[in-house]
Amino acid sequence: MPLVLLDGPFSSMWAAQIFLFFLTYGFIGLELVSIKISDPFGNSRDDVQISGIRDATILGIENDLKEIATMRATISELGRRFSQQKNNGNQDHDPGSVYHAMSGGDILL
Repeated sequence: MPLVLLDGPFSSMWAAQIFLFFLTYGFIGLELVSIKISDPFGNSRDDVQISGIRDATILGIENDLKEIATMRATISELGRRFSQQKNNGNQDHDPGSVYHAMSGGDILL
């Protein structure tokens, strides 16, 4: 192979040999990476930790469900307060009255 490269882009034997070393090094590296990723799910240090991802997902879903259970009461309470403010605001018809939106900001009517 080095002799074939001498007719092409390389003029010295040393340059062709250095090029072949790095070319071989690159191909061996690609081969080792392909061997490693051919079976990514295992128990070794370099494998994808599926059990950790599973545990984190389950914990996240449980936390979300707990949050939703506490938010139901909060959302219904906010809706009740919002509807009371809306009814009180419609009775006044005062253009200078302040209407409290659910986001907490005040809107002048």
